[in-house]
Amino acid sequence: MRVFINLFFVNVLVQVIVFVPSILLQERFTGGFLAIPGGIIVGTALVLLFVWSMNQFPGQGLPEMMQHTSAWYRIPLLLFMALMWFSAGLITMISITDITIRFINVETPGTSMIVTLTLFISIILFIHRSEHVISFVEVVLVFSMPLIFIIFFQALRNENLQWPAIMEVATHIQHLPSYQAIAASSYMFTGYTNLIIFNRLNSKPIPMKWLWFAPVLGIVNLLTSFCIPVGLHGADGVTDYTYPWVITADSLRIEYGPIERLTSIFLLLYIGVSTISILIHWHVMLQLLYAVFRTQDPKSLQHRRLTVVTLALLTVAAYFTEKSVRAYYIFDIAEVWMQIRLGAEFILVGVVLYLAMRRKKA
Repeated sequence: MRVFINLFFVNVLVQVIVFVPSILLQERFTGGFLAIPGGIIVGTALVLLFVWSMNQFPGQGLPEMMQHTSAWYRIPLLLFMALMWFSAGLITMISITDITIRFINVETPGTSMIVTLTLFISIILFIHRSEHVISFVEVVLVFSMPLIFIIFFQALRNENLQWPAIMEVATHIQHLPSYQAIAASSYMFTGYTNLIIFNRLNSKPIPMKWLWFAPVLGIVNLLTSFCIPVGLHGADGVTDYTYPWVITADSLRIEYGPIERLTSIFLLLYIGVSTISILIHWHVMLQLLYAVFRTQDPKSLQHRRLTVVTLALLTVAAYFTEKSVRAYYIFDIAEVWMQIRLGAEFILVGVVLYLAMRRKKA
C-alpha cells in the first residue's frame, strides 16, 4: 500500500503543473465543471480494475506477467508503453522548464536547463533501483505535503475569493464534457499505472478496501484546483493565464510568515515534485526496455550499455524538443497527449485485466 500511495500522490500533485486546470478552465462554460465527476468516475473505475488485476500477480510487473505470451504482441505493447512513459516525463519537463523561464529567471536558456535536468535524472536512474526511487519519492512527499496544504488553505481562506464567480461557472453543469476534458480530469489518477513496474515491490496484494480514498481525494483535489483560480481571477479572466495556479500562488501571502509571498515556495515545491514525477516515468520506461531487450541483470555489460545509450538518447531528445517547440505550442501538445494517454490507459487496463482473468481461470 505504501508504494501505491506514493505513486498516486505524486500524480495528484503534479497535475497542477501539466495543464490539467488550464484544460478544464478553457471549457468552464462548456462542460468543464461536469468533467470533474466524469473524470473521477472513469479514473476510479480504472484504478479498481487495475489494482484488482495486479493483485493477482503479487511481486510481479507487467514484463513478468507477459513473459509467457507471444512475442509478436508482447514486444510492441511494451515498446508502446515505454514511449508513453517517456513522453509523460518529457511533457512534465518541458512544462517546468517553461515555468522556470517565465517566473524565476527569464534569461535562463531553456536548452541548458533541460539538458542539466535530464542529466541529473539520468545519473539517479543509472545508479538507483526501484526501491530506492520509491524511498526518494517518499522523502520529497513528506517535506512537500505540509507546505502544499498550507498553500491550498491560504487560497481557500483568501478574502478576495469570489464565490459568485465560482457559482457562475457551476451553473453551466448542464453541458456535457468533451473527451478532452474527461482525459484531463482523469489524469490525477494515472499514478496507479506505474505499478506495471513498481508492483515488483508489493509482496502482498494491495487491500482493495482502502482504495476509497482515491475518489474522495479526487473530488477535493479537482474541485480546489479548478474553483480556486476561478474565485480569485474571475470567471472571465481566469483563462488569461497559461499557468493559472502559478498566478494564483502569486496572489497569496502569509502576513507574518518567514516568507510573505507564496510564489517562490509554490514554484520550488512543484518543480521538486515534477522532477520526482519525471524520475518515476523514466524509471518505468527503462525497466520496460530492459524487458524488451532481455537485459534484466544490472551487472551485465549489455544492461549497462542499454542504460547509457537510452539515457543519452533521452538527453538528445529533450534538447531538440526544447529547441524546436515554441512556448505557445506546449499547451496544444499537452492537450493532444492527454487524449492519447487516456486511450493508452484503457488499452493497458484491458491487457492487465485479461491476464488476471486468464490466471484466475487457470
